Amino acid sequence: MFYLPELCLEQIFRELDDDVKTLHSCILVNRLWFTLAVSELWKNPFDTKRSGNQKNQKHYRSLIDVYISCLPKHLRENIYSGTTKSPIFNYVKCLRYIDIAPIYKSVNKWIVTKKIEELPLFKYLHVTCKKDYERTIVETLCDYFISCSIHIDEIDLSSRLFNIFDHPFANPNLSKIKTFKCSVTFFPELMEIDIFKSASKIANDIHYLEIRIICSYYNYSSEELKSPVKDVTEFIESQKNLQHILLQCTSIEFPILLNSICTHTKTLTYIELHRIIYGCGFPLYCLAKLENLKHFKLESCSFTGLSKENVGQSSFQRLETLTIKTTIIQTDILETLIHQPNNSIRILEIRNFRVLRELICSCKNYCTLLTKLILSINQGTLLSIISMITICRNLEEIQIYDETLKDGGFYIPLDINYKHTADEFICKLGTALPESVHTIRLIMDWFYKSNSLDIFFKQCNAKRLQRLEFSNCSFFSSKHLEVVVRHCGETLKHLYFNSYHRMCREYVKKASEIIPNLVIENVEFHRAC
Repeated sequence: MFYLPELCLEQIFRELDDDVKTLHSCILVNRLWFTLAVSELWKNPFDTKRSGNQKNQKHYRSLIDVYISCLPKHLRENIYSGTTKSPIFNYVKCLRYIDIAPIYKSVNKWIVTKKIEELPLFKYLHVTCKKDYERTIVETLCDYFISCSIHIDEIDLSSRLFNIFDHPFANPNLSKIKTFKCSVTFFPELMEIDIFKSASKIANDIHYLEIRIICSYYNYSSEELKSPVKDVTEFIESQKNLQHILLQCTSIEFPILLNSICTHTKTLTYIELHRIIYGCGFPLYCLAKLENLKHFKLESCSFTGLSKENVGQSSFQRLETLTIKTTIIQTDILETLIHQPNNSIRILEIRNFRVLRELICSCKNYCTLLTKLILSINQGTLLSIISMITICRNLEEIQIYDETLKDGGFYIPLDINYKHTADEFICKLGTALPESVHTIRLIMDWFYKSNSLDIFFKQCNAKRLQRLEFSNCSFFSSKHLEVVVRHCGETLKHLYFNSYHRMCREYVKKASEIIPNLVIENVEFHRAC
């Protein structure tokens, strides 16, 4: 029998990262496969996406049962006095991600299945309520995770706050974490818990840092030694190799934290700013100090007031990805962010920007090498977007969002010429698309006839298309689907609609036999092998 080397098997199991069922089958093959695959299977068991978004209580109950069984006898008996045998293998050693929110959720589901008033913590340790019992179990499990896990990569305290870095085994077991996420509703709570102060002493090699501060109500005007923002700035500045940061905070903390972020002039390559409302202008000059910035994202931000615009010619030269979503920012600032890279930008996303047409006119010649373009559209920007697509001859993926589509699926009423405009647009889009495009996503409920869709596919190189998405297209009929299958059926690998009320179900089944991955309204139709 032919045996693969262990290194090959390890690489195969890493590639199966999200395929939990296959990994579970692998650990049952033999002892070697178990040893190599079990670490991949149990590295992040609380991740709902990885486990197929399982919502049944049995999944949560089983996880907590397994981890409680791994606890030392004296801890196990404090939590649960039922018959629980220690497992042959200590799965805690494989854990690499500690995310507090799903752990709390799993413990909550586990408690529901027990008569908590009969459990040891209630009977002997005088825990007075379910929430206290829940917190005690979570803290006990997390303490054991930290003391036993061989290699923890990520800590996520986005939903629940307690100082995990204050554990006796935090150093060295948390000293190698690469990802840290922390979210707090009321900022002064951090001062009481001292999370960042403790973390600064232990975790100094974080690559991805996420800090979300929902509201502040704190006065930083006074030079207080125990100011929580001081702890955060010291933590940011203590990092040796910070590469990616996501920041959400109030206007009070923003300038202070941004100065700390911009000390990482050599290592920082990715910045995301979320929900920043700042009235003292956009900090272009400060961000220009980052020599290796490659990815920059603004989402739901507002920058008003005068900005210092003068930046050196070498600034933003390495920028490859620029994302501006639902953000108020001066047009000339955005023009600078697009002009400065001088055609180095490969991915551009601009959505819900008020003066998109004017921006395209001034910037399209600096975007000729784009490979991915994401834009929101309205009736006033149709021709501008077509003109931009025409000069982007290296495009591989294009996404177009209806600017009138609001969160929750509500639409702004459109004028009487709306239907005609949609037919015209889809035909011109087909003419403008370069042959290199393989992915098209149209997230818009603009009615266009199947004949117009037919012209669209004839104009573009339909045989190269691999992924198509028609979200919010409630008007799509069997005729539209027939056009898609006729033009792209041989090469298309993925097709998505979110409605098939106007389609014949029999025809949908026939289409699923041609297209490998056909998804309609979250129902997957897989081609029979």
